Amino acid sequence: MEKDAKDYRKDELKSYVIGNILIILASTGNLAQFMHSSTGTDIVGLLKVFISSALFSSILYIYIFLIDAVVPGKLKDIIVWAFTGKPGNTIFSRILTKNKDDRFTVDQASKAYKNIYSEIKLLQGKEKENKENAEWYRLYKHHEKHAEILGVQKDFLLCRDMMTMTIISALGYLCLLWYLRQEISWILMMIFLLEFIVTWLAAKVKAERWAYNVIAIDIVEKDDERLQKERVKEERKKEEKPEIVISK
Repeated sequence: MEKDAKDYRKDELKSYVIGNILIILASTGNLAQFMHSSTGTDIVGLLKVFISSALFSSILYIYIFLIDAVVPGKLKDIIVWAFTGKPGNTIFSRILTKNKDDRFTVDQASKAYKNIYSEIKLLQGKEKENKENAEWYRLYKHHEKHAEILGVQKDFLLCRDMMTMTIISALGYLCLLWYLRQEISWILMMIFLLEFIVTWLAAKVKAERWAYNVIAIDIVEKDDERLQKERVKEERKKEEKPEIVISK
């Protein structure tokens, strides 16, 4: 499912990687050298710089994707949730104490998940978090094809992979500096740090939205089913109600 969710985000991720490659090239001087050579008459030098830059970009691009492919999703999640647990771990508890979603009320959630709340109130700590996440995941699997859920899941995976790419790009830059025997650019490292913070926060926000989308859609469907059953029940009552005949 994760693979399918990431399919249409390939272009965005590719652009992000290429952008970081250009920043690294600019920092190491290769980009400036190419721009300077393009205004001169040394065609051989121009081609050498161009081929060198293109080759470096291609190699770095391929290796970044290969490294990202072998980085387990669980490891990426550990980085995202290093300081806080997954949204699903406390989603039901937070709805009762501080509901952030105006698409449903606490009363609606309490009625829809009465059985879940009766079970988790008897649990504590990690056992409670595991139970909440398991119940949330069960709801998610039921609605995973819904457009609102699939869309925000794709956004979360994109932000999470961008965060991972930022770490890999920074490590690749440090390796390149060691190879070229150049001094580190603290401005570039600050850019990488800023990118990491932004993508990390974006992943957390998208994951939170993903968790609440599942609950909101599930509650709406449950309410629709309940109303439909009530209508059917009322119609049956009307059909079964005997006619009163008044004799003169």
